[in-house]
Amino acid sequence: MQKLKQVRVRLEEVPSLFGDRRIANVKDAIYLMMNDMQKADREMMFVLNISAKGEVLNMEVASIGTLTQACAIPRELLKSVILSNAASMIMMHNHPSGDPTPSREDFEITERMQYAAELLGVHLLDHIIVGKRGTYYSFHEAGVLEREIVKEEKKTAERTR
Repeated sequence: MQKLKQVRVRLEEVPSLFGDRRIANVKDAIYLMMNDMQKADREMMFVLNISAKGEVLNMEVASIGTLTQACAIPRELLKSVILSNAASMIMMHNHPSGDPTPSREDFEITERMQYAAELLGVHLLDHIIVGKRGTYYSFHEAGVLEREIVKEEKKTAERTR
């Protein structure tokens, strides 16, 4: 008879990708990451894990892809969020072409991630696409990213009119 093996899953800290620069808030983290992401020659997907107090807990390089795509599977993107006990998250990836305009796939993964995160009780604050020369696209700023609760409230309000 084979024994049932027990495993432990844990988060492992690795050396800082961005040196010793101080991060006081989410905007600092985004600005810091944008500067370095603009230089990448391939798509990279990052996850910023945010505490319930709105503090940046850590950052994960979730995927390093090719010139035109990076793997963005909700299960993989949510691993560090769960292990960090994060209340919310921000997804960031770059477009090496320099044009931060979202693709159809970018919209699809944002919608899937919002749904998956909501199921786990995590708030997807934003998905930011970084271009060149300081350009970016924020799904939150564009009004594309809304919590499912807000969407349901709007639908209910429209039905009662």
